Amino acid sequence: MNQDLEILSLNGNISLFDDQPMVHAHIMFSDLEGKAYGGHLMAGTNVFSCELHIQELSGDLKVRKVERATQLPLWSNPLCLK
Repeated sequence: MNQDLEILSLNGNISLFDDQPMVHAHIMFSDLEGKAYGGHLMAGTNVFSCELHIQELSGDLKVRKVERATQLPLWSNPLCLK
C-alpha cells in the first residue's frame, strides 16, 4: 500500500532484546474514505508526523527473551521461560 494515511491509534512498548532496544508497536490508520487498516508498526514505515507520549515504567527492566513454547521474544518471566 502506497498512499497517505492518517494515524488513528498507536501504542506499544520499548524493551530490551539481545541488549538492544526493541520497539513493539501496534498502529491503526485510516484512508480518505474512512477505511481502517491496522497491525504491527514495521521498520521502514514512512511516517510524516506523529505526536507521542512516552511513559517510563518503574521497577524491573523490561527485558525480552525467546520463550521456548512460542519462539517469540516475550518479556522475561521466570515462570514462562522454564
